[in-house]
Amino acid sequence: MRKFGWLLSVVAIGCGDKEVTDETGGAAVADTSAPVESDGDEEGPLLASDMPEDPGGFTLTLSDGRSLNFDQSSCQHFRGSTNFRAFWRDSARSHTYVLTMQIMQTFEGAGSYASPEHRVEVKLLEEAPRTGAPTYWTDASQGDSASINVAFIDEDVAWGETTVPGMRDAESGAAVSLSPGVLPVWCSDVEI
Repeated sequence: MRKFGWLLSVVAIGCGDKEVTDETGGAAVADTSAPVESDGDEEGPLLASDMPEDPGGFTLTLSDGRSLNFDQSSCQHFRGSTNFRAFWRDSARSHTYVLTMQIMQTFEGAGSYASPEHRVEVKLLEEAPRTGAPTYWTDASQGDSASINVAFIDEDVAWGETTVPGMRDAESGAAVSLSPGVLPVWCSDVEI
């Protein structure tokens, strides 16, 4: 009869103010509390319909004097993958840089991820045609920090923000600060 004690406790919880006895004959649980009413102010889980407005284009200014415009976003999170990538490009092709913000090998869905606990990386890489312009990235082993908050993601949309105070020139290792230091993650289509 002892193995059914847990079942009596579960039944007792579901019985409201009815008294239930356990295998020894004593009262197990008596719940006399009234149901909790909602005042409607609680925030529920985010839905795809809560997606914020397109943040539009932005200019990323680096302390080495480079200014780069970005206005075209995309995201990747393949089914079963522990990677998430958000990209920004310039649709006018005034430069060939792609801004990549990624969580590698630790992505489990919406939430906050930061280096060094998670493999969060931010990169500025040239796509074709390459002009020989510098490559920039964060390097946690050198103390660079970056964090990505994915507020929402499903198979259609994703949004959030990336915080990155600076990167470094991949060739020289020189630190480069960024403005703004908080960048949007906003994708109206997620490549899955």
